[in-house]
Amino acid sequence: MTNQQSTRSDSPPRQLRLEATSALNVEAAGTSDDGPSLPRFRMVAYNGTPMRVAGWRYPVVLDLAGLDIPSQTLPVRYAHDPIVGVGHTDSVRIEGGN
Repeated sequence: MTNQQSTRSDSPPRQLRLEATSALNVEAAGTSDDGPSLPRFRMVAYNGTPMRVAGWRYPVVLDLAGLDIPSQTLPVRYAHDPIVGVGHTDSVRIEGGN
């Protein structure tokens, strides 16, 4: 292998994909006077654990104290895939640092 082949680019990655393990609680949909209600779930999206992110040499940690949540209604995506929506949020908050 030549030196030219083994040189890594110092440019930042063009895409960032974050993956994390989280707890997920799913409740069966109920009914109301207006008809069937939407299925609901709760999840912890991030718990402070350092993440291994493709394209980054060192583990990534998010500072949730500086997080600004501009909207409580956000799409929820399966595996962060922009095509595969699984629902939407009606509440986003930080509880106990998570």
